[in-house]
Amino acid sequence: MATTKKPAVSAAPVVKAKVPARKKAAPATRAIDPGQRANYIELADFYIAERRGFAPGDAQQDYLAAAAEIDRLIADGHFGP
Repeated sequence: MATTKKPAVSAAPVVKAKVPARKKAAPATRAIDPGQRANYIELADFYIAERRGFAPGDAQQDYLAAAAEIDRLIADGHFGP
């Protein structure tokens, strides 16, 4: 009876996948002219009041909501250079 040797199976080398470098977080606000930012906030404030049907409300809350939304859009790169 002849015995045949099976060829030795070698394990494939472990290759680690390269992980792409993370992008740096965007700054809270990008470089944008303060006057233009104020114009964007004023327009967003108007639309907030319009959605409410111009019914009496808290003007300061409307402004703060508008400013937060504009700052988010600026940080996401929707405005500016």
